[in-house]
Amino acid sequence: MTKLKAFSIHLGISASIFFVILYIIAFHWYPQPFFTTDGGWQGIRIIAGVDMVLGPLLTLIVFKPGKPSLKFDMSVIALIQTAALISGTWVVFKERPLAVVFADDKFRPVPYHQIIDEANISAENFAKLGNNYPLKVMVELPEDKQELETLKQKAFQEFRPLYLQGELYKKLDAQYADYLRSKSVDMAGYLEDKAEDMKIYQNFLKRQGKKAEDFLFIPLHSRYAEFIITMNPVTLEFIEALHITPPTKVDNTIHVKRPRSTQAADKLDDPAANERTTETQAQESNRDAAATNGASQP
Repeated sequence: MTKLKAFSIHLGISASIFFVILYIIAFHWYPQPFFTTDGGWQGIRIIAGVDMVLGPLLTLIVFKPGKPSLKFDMSVIALIQTAALISGTWVVFKERPLAVVFADDKFRPVPYHQIIDEANISAENFAKLGNNYPLKVMVELPEDKQELETLKQKAFQEFRPLYLQGELYKKLDAQYADYLRSKSVDMAGYLEDKAEDMKIYQNFLKRQGKKAEDFLFIPLHSRYAEFIITMNPVTLEFIEALHITPPTKVDNTIHVKRPRSTQAADKLDDPAANERTTETQAQESNRDAAATNGASQP
């Protein structure tokens, strides 16, 4: 057997293993949109480097027909490649998003190791939330402001943010659709002065062939970047992550820039604002009259 043939056989075996792992990563561990947002591509690069490069390359370097220690050398290469492949696959598995948690008006994908080590929820209770991973869950926050503030202080003291308060996890299903709708970003208003992001948003609507009201637009803070994730407003299924930086959150409310027409309508509906406007206009008229009289005197 020639060196090139040995390399080709090794590469073919490695490619077969790689495509099996690729399928598992893309469709089970990191289903879209999380393959893009939470490390699917990074995981694939790790596996490809180990499986598609390391092993076949060592074979190309070491293989020599008739070499006395050839069997030993190939066994060592196979052992090194297997150990590295298992190690890399375990890292990718451990970092996969096991849950997507809605807390504090945003979604956060939470990896396997954080659920196990930090979320303070038993495996039994976590299993009750479902088996379609990553699970969609929410942290049910108290409505009372004082209780909410106490919870946030507790989270800060424990170095365990709200999205890791596993004891408060609830399955996010259709009963919370109206609640999520109240947290959906007004995209038309928010993107009014963001031309590039507006194109991304409009292209998404065009691809889907639907209107804005047919979706929810919720902030997503992933491991590598911030997105706005789109959802079906009835089934709450994730559709696509838009590479648009979400708006900031202040006092538990997502503030978006409203159209000028809405702001004008608010002023018309506010008697105090109307009174202040009338008073200001009267003062300006008096100043103009005084200035005119002063200019006309010799």
